Amino acid sequence: MDMTEGAQNSATDQIAGVIGRFQRGPIDSAIFVTRDTVSQALGPAGSIRSNPLNECGIQLREALELGTRGAVVRRIAAPNASRSFAVVRIPGGAALSAVVTAGAVSELKITAAGKHYQTGTLVSFSGPGTGASAKIVANPAGEITGFTDLKGGTGYTTAPTATPDGSIWYSVSAVEPVNFSLYLDDRHCWNSGVVLSLHADRTPISGASTPNQVVSLRVIDPLNNNEVTTFTGSLQMGAQDDYGHSIYLPDVIERQAPLYRLTVATGTAIGPENGNAYGRSSATGKDLWATSQTLALFSEGTAAYTEETYAEAIKSLTSASGRPFGILMTGGTQSVILLAKLGEASRALNIPLVGDVNGKMTYREAIDFVQGLGFQDDTAHLISFYWAPVEAYEPFNGYREVWGTSGVQVGLRCARNAQINSHGFAPKNQPIAGHRFPLPRQQLRQLVAVSDAEKSDLAVGGINPVLFYNTGGGSYQFGDCLTVVKSRTSDRRLIAVGEMSAHIDNALADYASQLTHKRMKQAVKDMEDFADRFLSNATAAEWLVPSNRLGGSTFSVTVTPVSDSPKTKMAVYYSTSFDGTLRQAFLQQAITG
Repeated sequence: MDMTEGAQNSATDQIAGVIGRFQRGPIDSAIFVTRDTVSQALGPAGSIRSNPLNECGIQLREALELGTRGAVVRRIAAPNASRSFAVVRIPGGAALSAVVTAGAVSELKITAAGKHYQTGTLVSFSGPGTGASAKIVANPAGEITGFTDLKGGTGYTTAPTATPDGSIWYSVSAVEPVNFSLYLDDRHCWNSGVVLSLHADRTPISGASTPNQVVSLRVIDPLNNNEVTTFTGSLQMGAQDDYGHSIYLPDVIERQAPLYRLTVATGTAIGPENGNAYGRSSATGKDLWATSQTLALFSEGTAAYTEETYAEAIKSLTSASGRPFGILMTGGTQSVILLAKLGEASRALNIPLVGDVNGKMTYREAIDFVQGLGFQDDTAHLISFYWAPVEAYEPFNGYREVWGTSGVQVGLRCARNAQINSHGFAPKNQPIAGHRFPLPRQQLRQLVAVSDAEKSDLAVGGINPVLFYNTGGGSYQFGDCLTVVKSRTSDRRLIAVGEMSAHIDNALADYASQLTHKRMKQAVKDMEDFADRFLSNATAAEWLVPSNRLGGSTFSVTVTPVSDSPKTKMAVYYSTSFDGTLRQAFLQQAITG
């Protein structure tokens, strides 16, 4: 879109920002998810019954299903959350010799200790003879230091070849490992753990097999055993393809999935002795993969979230590439600390915040809760709260539950915001409320009756009830369209006014920022022209209506250099008159003869 025609040059008002507890996702940075990627990136939607904090994941999915194009998500975890490393050890380099006495293996000698062998794994013996076996004893570096459970077998006329088990094996280390072939730092932080699998093709294809440094590392989801991703590259630092691009496996991973970090020990390769990962199976003809058990690489901790936890989450969410989202959702959180910080972020970013009051509260408790947040001043015109004392079928976990509706609100607002006209204006003068926007849930049941007087109290308290209304044939509806601003007469009480005014503020501010470093006279003229066109287009979109205070106009604009810094600073003053929202209708019939 051309900014000079009045449209915002982005779809940020169709993208949500949210902070919450999830079962997957980094705990130190925000990520972007869509309807297609949310489950893989954040894990399954856990049940509210098992953990009330799982509500955020359910609400986020509702938002994405109903029209939110994507979401910038910051996962929170307890202060004592911890990550561990997945350690891969590729055994090799050992040489053993067997001593035979009276047809049985009587002793094993270590010619070369090798490295990365695992205590308790087996030594195999070739014929002639049968039945010999032993178990390896290895030190922390994986060097073979001895054997246990030596069984001599029978029928050995000469010393058999003794081969230690070279199977690749995996472990988890809470600290950065010292003895390793590879180790992976996985910042995806899956509560479920992760499964890794490693493979190298036989090389050369014919003739004597040799170690191969070109390997494939596969990540598998332990919840469904599906492949998440596979990386292929060289374990040799400095390896390049024909175009000079690095094919060193850590570089390949960093390019494709930067939340993984792989470290490789010098000289690492997979060879014929690593029989569970090298080449193909002689029985099936399929590639051999050395696959781990489920590796628990993350613990989300048990300590309570602190103010610092929330502050860090807000900081990383709001600093993610400028302002990549245009609406904040609370995801059902009832944390007063987090709600206060989200309110501060809404003001700072000048974008709407949509929140929930617990539907299991009474209407009076709901009012007290919102008023206790201290959001009622005129700067809170972008903040709205919904109270939904309604039980419904929760489709992600298959039972009936009560949960908030901020995700539904955000999804429907984003869907509306996608319906732009030729100048880039969406019908933001139409709030998501009333029978045109029924609550899209199944098996609904209202928990309490709410009288008209109580609805009036809720309105005064800045709360929008979500209840069954007979309007439009009867449905569960968002019953009001108010912000938390306390004044009963200010336009700032209307959600639609807040959304339209924020849109205008942000569009003019974005354009003004583009004018920096222009000569002053030209910058003032360009700003005047842009603001006039933009607000004229807002009028054409019926966002703005004539006002007596503006002399019958819908807006006024003044652009001028700042008096005390006329060479370097420009001021833009504008007044607007917004379209309203019908909340009440009064009818009177006169019957005449």
